[in-house]
Amino acid sequence: MIRLDTFKLTKADIRRLFELLDAELGAECVEGEVYLVGGAVMCLALDAREATRDIDAFFRPTRLIREAAARVASRAGVPDSWLNDAVKGYLSPRGEYDPYLELEHLRVFVAQPAYLLAMT
Repeated sequence: MIRLDTFKLTKADIRRLFELLDAELGAECVEGEVYLVGGAVMCLALDAREATRDIDAFFRPTRLIREAAARVASRAGVPDSWLNDAVKGYLSPRGEYDPYLELEHLRVFVAQPAYLLAMT
């Protein structure tokens, strides 16, 4: 069983999970977008930390990505909450994002630093 209090995702882990998510979306012929905020941005784009416990984001199409992320969690042995949208209630429609990663069926964007600062 995975201990959530000690579970961490490194930059390499996150990249691998996004590649698995891309494959899942491709198998369903789905194009997805993930907009990252929080610790994942600090880890991936800003190199301000080595790891994060989960990936806070909003994504679309929501239901299809949530289902694909659950399949990835099962295959990769990570918590179901590795990708979650619990932060969506705190996001502003005026937030700005930069492209981070473009895979065949998945595009990942990161919140700009000024937006992250405004969220704290």
